[in-house]
Amino acid sequence: MSFDGMAGYDVINLRSEVDPVTAVREQEATERVLVYPRLAGAGTADFGVAEQDGGRWRIAGLDRPTPMSARALLASALRAEEDPDAAALAAEVARHRGRETEWSLRGRRFRIVRVQGFVRLGEDGPEPLRATDEEPAVPYPDRGFVLDPAAPTTSTDAALRLDLANLAPARGTVPEDALREARDALAAYPGIVLLPLDYAAMEERDGSWAPLTGGTGPRVVRERLAVLVPGAADAVAGEGRSEFAVDGRRLRIVRIVRMIRVGADGPEPARPSDGA
Repeated sequence: MSFDGMAGYDVINLRSEVDPVTAVREQEATERVLVYPRLAGAGTADFGVAEQDGGRWRIAGLDRPTPMSARALLASALRAEEDPDAAALAAEVARHRGRETEWSLRGRRFRIVRVQGFVRLGEDGPEPLRATDEEPAVPYPDRGFVLDPAAPTTSTDAALRLDLANLAPARGTVPEDALREARDALAAYPGIVLLPLDYAAMEERDGSWAPLTGGTGPRVVRERLAVLVPGAADAVAGEGRSEFAVDGRRLRIVRIVRMIRVGADGPEPARPSDGA
């Protein structure tokens, strides 16, 4: 069956007005761009499941390391519906060992989607927490997130989306097939939807920064860091701080900007070079 396309995938609508809280966020974001002007990929892509139902695409789940693990997530969700047709589709998805990325069921469309994270970089390393960053209201803020590229947005988010829209790996940093697919994606999926932020704890080692752990909010990252690094529990206690020294180690909680590319047919699926 045919499905609706994604309206507004190539549109950025600016808000005509912002409330006082948003204005403060905008001011801090503007200041941070000056201090952390560069964008760099935060590791390899993650994968998840998006569902189109009634014309809109929603995220069903993310943060899977491979397309195969995202297919397992979809199969599990379908089995939980306790519907014979959904169970049959779940079995089909679970059996699949190739690079299939899309299935449909009674007017619903499911797609294995690709998410890329980025950090802002400055002279002192990756961007730390902002004063206006807050804990997410729910443990999994991605779940149910609507992919609506035409939704009104702020000027700083609009500028970020424009920067990300044309960002592709430099030649020599990835295999040629991955580079070709990345450049093809610029044309096929030119729009950008920003997802809820992720956060990561990173450690400086010989002038570079390496990730240690991550989470959906600063508090979760602090809790995981306290368990992971001996002696860190007291250092990371409390809200607001993002940098810590523990036994000579320099640790920082970093903001991870995540985005998904979108085009006329919806969100970008997993690429062949991403593997099965």
